[in-house]
Amino acid sequence: MVASARRARRTNVQVTAAITTAVLDELREVGFAGLTFESVARRAELSKAVLYRRHPTRVSLALAGLAFWTAYGQVNWRLAGLLVPAAMVVVGIGVLMLSRRHH
Repeated sequence: MVASARRARRTNVQVTAAITTAVLDELREVGFAGLTFESVARRAELSKAVLYRRHPTRVSLALAGLAFWTAYGQVNWRLAGLLVPAAMVVVGIGVLMLSRRHH
């Protein structure tokens, strides 16, 4: 009998952890400007469809990673120094999107 090469289906918690870890690693390495669904999917070993079902935009993806990190992560000040500018960009984009929606 040939062993299946397919990976066992991951739990919701495992998928969330994989996405969060991948987002934070990408933000640390390439910043918000370099964050892509492709790179997060590859790093998390998930399909882009899984990411898009949970996060329809890059802003949503970045915010989810940052929110999880601020709520549950231990403070790594080297990482924090890199994420603060990313968070400022994300907040700025959110404000811009909201202001355009009201005009």
